[in-house]
Amino acid sequence: MKSLFFWHVSLSLSDALFVTDSKGSVYYLSLGKWTSLVDLVKKDFKVVRKEYQVAPGRDSDSNSDINRAKELIKEALDRPSEIDKIRSSLLIKYIFGTASQRRVWDHLVDEIPVGKTSTYSKVAKGLGRDGGSRVIGNACGANRIALFVPCHRVLTSSQTITGYRYGPALKRSLLNQEKALS
Repeated sequence: MKSLFFWHVSLSLSDALFVTDSKGSVYYLSLGKWTSLVDLVKKDFKVVRKEYQVAPGRDSDSNSDINRAKELIKEALDRPSEIDKIRSSLLIKYIFGTASQRRVWDHLVDEIPVGKTSTYSKVAKGLGRDGGSRVIGNACGANRIALFVPCHRVLTSSQTITGYRYGPALKRSLLNQEKALS
């Protein structure tokens, strides 16, 4: 069983709870209010509990790799326009999702840069899944690495903001900051 640690950062945009290994690789990142994030990480990690043990990170668990990941996540929350550049400095590991969902996430990372958006139907077409908007929406909903897997950049065909795991207000705020600053 692999040991992982969860960490908390609090900034004006949102609180964030993220999970790393001892090398600073990011396995999970959720946004919201601290009071609900701990319950959310416990619920999410039930799915992978046979392979991964997650515990609160303590100063004694921290090292330069973890501290670097913390700083990069803080920077991403402070400067959403830099999310793509910051992501390239992190090692992100998927432990959630199906192979199909992971293909969707990789497509979003590769095809929707900061300051841009797409639609569920365009993403489906880009993956050769005409009419697969619902599949794309489900994949976005299953994403457990907020910001760096940019599900927040996917909108409905009418360009409306719906269905973001962390709420439409945060999705709108992220998109506005990315667009204004990019």
